[in-house]
Amino acid sequence: MRCVRQILISTNVFAMIWSVRQSGEESEDQILRRILADFVSDPRANLKNEQTVGIMDRRNEVHFSEGFEVFRNMAGKEVCAVVQGGEWWIKGTQTRAASLNGLSRALSRNNENAWQVWFYLDDHGKRVPVSSLRPRKKRSLSRGDRPMMEKSRPTLPTVRWCDDVREALRVLGGTARLDDIYVTVEKQRSQAGRSTPTSLPAVVRKELEQRSSDSEAFLGGDDWFKIAGEKGEGIWSLRFHSD
Repeated sequence: MRCVRQILISTNVFAMIWSVRQSGEESEDQILRRILADFVSDPRANLKNEQTVGIMDRRNEVHFSEGFEVFRNMAGKEVCAVVQGGEWWIKGTQTRAASLNGLSRALSRNNENAWQVWFYLDDHGKRVPVSSLRPRKKRSLSRGDRPMMEKSRPTLPTVRWCDDVREALRVLGGTARLDDIYVTVEKQRSQAGRSTPTSLPAVVRKELEQRSSDSEAFLGGDDWFKIAGEKGEGIWSLRFHSD
């Protein structure tokens, strides 16, 4: 019997693990086993890969890891970009750039501060300007370099992934199959202007399991969800639900 250990990782890291999943891999253990096995087999080759994968902005002292996603609104439409092979790629296009500023120039001729108009989701699912990743000394902004606030958007309370999952179950009547939960969470996040990564199903399952005393992954604390029906059947419900 294989020994299993539980580790704590942020939602962003969890999503990145699933973003590099290959066909046939059904767990984090399988994904990481392949990646780490490749590294151990040839550490010198992988040292070179480690230096080239992702983007290191030395001026701002920020490293964007492979798979890191940013987004912004342009003409009422959300534009997303992701780090792939050491470059920024705009999703759904062949447009690429070597830096965040280059990414902005590829989309607009306006003179803008790219670090203030591009956003990412932090560990709590909160929309945050990329400038927050810079060391504190780099974030001492002058009056003309302050974040550009979207006038039409009021300041909203922080909504976490787990809040989206709980609200989805409430909307679905307190009990639902995983596929229905995925669809409802994606709809809620889209309507609220939050990103919906391809790893959404994996993130939703993680939130359910880590907040359910029925699961081996339970972290303690919030015990919002419970397994309904047979284990493995893919049906979840709110532990305490009232209409």
